[in-house]
Amino acid sequence: STKPWSNEIKMTRGIKNVSGVSCHISCALQILLHSLVPICEALTKKENGPHPSRSLHQLAEFAKELVDEESGDDETTLSPVDPSSLYKMLKEFRSSTKSKVSLEPEDVGDASTAILMLLKILKLQSKDWASLVDLCTMGSMRQSIKGECYHIEASADGSSRKKIRTKPGKIKQMPFPFPLSGKYLSLDEAVKIALQPTEVVGYNWQSQNPESYEEISYDGAGQVVVAHEEEGDDCNSENYNDATTEWKTEKALHIEELPHYCFFHLDRFSYNSMGDKTLVNPVVEIPLSLERSALQPSGEGSLQLLGGILHVSEEGKIEEEGHYVTLLRIEKNSWVLIDDETCSEIRSDEAALERMGGTTDDAGNVFCATLIAFGPLDHRKKNTSNRDSSTVHDLVGQIHSQTPEDLVGKRLLVKWAKGKFYPGIVKEYDAASGMHSILYDDGDVKHYTLSAKTVEF
Repeated sequence: STKPWSNEIKMTRGIKNVSGVSCHISCALQILLHSLVPICEALTKKENGPHPSRSLHQLAEFAKELVDEESGDDETTLSPVDPSSLYKMLKEFRSSTKSKVSLEPEDVGDASTAILMLLKILKLQSKDWASLVDLCTMGSMRQSIKGECYHIEASADGSSRKKIRTKPGKIKQMPFPFPLSGKYLSLDEAVKIALQPTEVVGYNWQSQNPESYEEISYDGAGQVVVAHEEEGDDCNSENYNDATTEWKTEKALHIEELPHYCFFHLDRFSYNSMGDKTLVNPVVEIPLSLERSALQPSGEGSLQLLGGILHVSEEGKIEEEGHYVTLLRIEKNSWVLIDDETCSEIRSDEAALERMGGTTDDAGNVFCATLIAFGPLDHRKKNTSNRDSSTVHDLVGQIHSQTPEDLVGKRLLVKWAKGKFYPGIVKEYDAASGMHSILYDDGDVKHYTLSAKTVEF
């Protein structure tokens, strides 16, 4: 199922492994520039602003060369890119800015770290670049604490009381990439477990200040007879100190806003005291799409699998360092496997997913994905639509040139499932939630964070 890269759908080229140990950096560049399309589009514009810094100019030139489809050694092969000048620039950038950001083979141990460092370099360029990176990659989340206080004793008629204490937690930046355990049978299960409440043993509510509480009374049949909710509560009252009180406390992660692109770091290896690694789970099922509601209850639509970075090692030699390759999805049953300088086509979704999930090929090479990218897939397809769609990249300019309130009253088309666009008008903007209300022409009303939708104005 792996064949030479065909001229009809060629879209990328390899990167020379100039140091022999820089495959993870090459993979970071490939997945960043081919999956985070708005960032690649911004880099490959003819002009990168009125006065682009030397580091931005150099990175932009590298991006243009990497995604340029016109030149090649012959009609079916694109010559690999030499990253030496880029690595030199990055080293000079670190020295001139006295920044802790570095990108050298001896400093960066994995592809996820390399991606983060490249994004940090872009964010240091300007406010516009920082906003673009954040819109593409940065979601928000919080960790809540919930305690239920059971009064064991019951009155003669069997009635009882229960009190619930909550601390919703502060909203903070969602990790990028989002870490997941590789010990589960599927990515869906790993996501579910990561967001599932877990018990907190020995949590002392008497030293806390819960922000809200409920008091619920039950009759002898266990039916609710009184439910009372207020803000704040005194956990130091005697009702919480006596021996008849039992606490059950749980903590849980809640994703408040998803980024336009979701990257997951799948922890596939465990290490012993000697530093030797073993594969936690040989096979983890990876889906072609992931429902947004699996990550955020109010999420709508789905995220499509864009590709990933795979660890490769010889069978029986997993404890060694191994090698990294990039696997990119172009469209249905069309993928490209990039191994340093070599690009090969995989013409089967099933074969690509097997490599990502975990498999051994005929040559005895063990593949497993350690970083997985999800987002909109439409940008992979060429000449499928003549629409001038405004994705998150186009919205960045609007965010900086006008306030969100300025969009109220504008007509727009919003992209739904199966690529259909539906017309409506922006009716209002809620500053507290950052969401716009859209009144569709059929009378339906929906609320969106517009930067996470594909729209046309």
